[in-house]
Amino acid sequence: MNTPEYLDKVRAVTGFTNYKIAQEFAISQSEISKYKLGKVSLSEAHAFQFSEILGIPADKIIADTKLENALKKSDTKKIEFWTHQVERLTNTKSEKAQLKKIKQAGIEKLKAEFQEKMDALKHGLTSAVIFSVLAFSPVDELHAKDISEPVSKTSAQFILC
Repeated sequence: MNTPEYLDKVRAVTGFTNYKIAQEFAISQSEISKYKLGKVSLSEAHAFQFSEILGIPADKIIADTKLENALKKSDTKKIEFWTHQVERLTNTKSEKAQLKKIKQAGIEKLKAEFQEKMDALKHGLTSAVIFSVLAFSPVDELHAKDISEPVSKTSAQFILC
C-alpha cells in the first residue's frame, strides 16, 4: 500500500475528513494534501499513529512507505531492499499479489527510463563523428600546430553515426 491508500483507510475507519485527521494527529493541512496526492510518503511518526488506528504493524507501514520512496526515486538497491522487507512483513495472498505488481511496475519504470537515456544518447551521437586512431605516430608528430593538419604515420578511421 502507499500513502494515499493508508490515508483513505484511516478516513474509512475513523469517518474523519482530511481536516479532522489533520487536527487529531497534528498534521498540517499542507502535509495532508501532499499525502493525499502521493507527493510525499508518511512520516514514521504518522505511520505509528495510523498503525494504531488500522491495526497494522507500524513496521509494515514504514516499509511500504520506504518502498514507495525508492520507487519514486528509481533507486534499484533500495527497491530491492524494501521489497524484501515488505514481502517479509506481508501475510495475505492479495497483499503479496499487489506487491508483485508494484515491484514489476518499478522494474518497468526503470527499464523505460534506461531506454529513454539510451535513445537520447543515440540521438546525441547521430551527428557526431567518432575518431579512432588505429596506429600512433611519435609523440612529437602528434603535437601539430594545426589540429586539421594530417599527422604522418597515423592511420585514422572516421565513422559517421
